[in-house]
Amino acid sequence: MTDITEDFYNESKSKFQTLDEDKDGTIRADELKKAWPAMSDEEAAKLMARFDQNGDGKWQVDDFVDYENGAPPEDVDLLKWKFGYYYSLKI
Repeated sequence: MTDITEDFYNESKSKFQTLDEDKDGTIRADELKKAWPAMSDEEAAKLMARFDQNGDGKWQVDDFVDYENGAPPEDVDLLKWKFGYYYSLKI
């Protein structure tokens, strides 16, 4: 994880906890797809794999923080446009 502020980490963690519907400390592709219903299974798997640090097919908090901090602007813009941005929907 790159250097980030404590506020950024805490805000990302809060978003993570919102997406972690079963509260098991991970986000699976099916939970991610609930935030972005138009996302295909393939798109969800690719996005998950891109930031899955330990290769278990799920995001832990640090994986999600890396996604929040490291997604290239064009990816973020695509997700906002295609899937709707969950920040405004869920938080």
